[in-house]
Amino acid sequence: MRRGQVVARMVLLLLPVMGCEREPGKSEQMSQQEVSEPTQVAPAQPSPPAALEEPPPAEPPAVQQAAQAEARRKLEERGVQFSEAAFLEGAKKGDAALVAEFLAAGINPDAKDADGWTALMWAADSGHLEVVKVLLQGGANVNTRDTVGNTALTWAAEKGHIEIASTLVEHGADVNAENTSGRTPLAAADQYRHTAMIEFLLQKGARDTRR
Repeated sequence: MRRGQVVARMVLLLLPVMGCEREPGKSEQMSQQEVSEPTQVAPAQPSPPAALEEPPPAEPPAVQQAAQAEARRKLEERGVQFSEAAFLEGAKKGDAALVAEFLAAGINPDAKDADGWTALMWAADSGHLEVVKVLLQGGANVNTRDTVGNTALTWAAEKGHIEIASTLVEHGADVNAENTSGRTPLAAADQYRHTAMIEFLLQKGARDTRR
């Protein structure tokens, strides 16, 4: 047999064997792709905001009017006239229960006398802490001014009532409020040498205008 024929027969014998070697299948290629590519994780969704609590509903007008009528009846039983003058007098004397009854009866918490003094001013000036608290809880304006521009804090500072001054400041009293002459609570405290009051007001941000 010639050499060329031998080579040709060997090639023919090897072809079936070579055909048995398979190429990687589709599933194998996908497995390799899954290994090589990082897994993508979906971003976490933010939690929904907590629902805000709704404020309690206001009392119906009829209920409020009935409560005010009952409070006025109690004032009458005590022999007290429902008037702004009597309300201011109660604050001046330090009668916290009476002041609370007037507020429940619907009195204006910022009612003023001829000099522009409110119940809060009278209580602050006279040193009646409980009355001050009742008035603030009842809606009294902490920064209301009298006819010359003084506030309740000015009068508390002038008398050296530290606890009352602290309560007023906690409720938003302006420590730098000036009256028509430019007098501040700090100046009032300094005029009467209330050292503790001076230090308190300075700590709360009062401008030091002393000379």
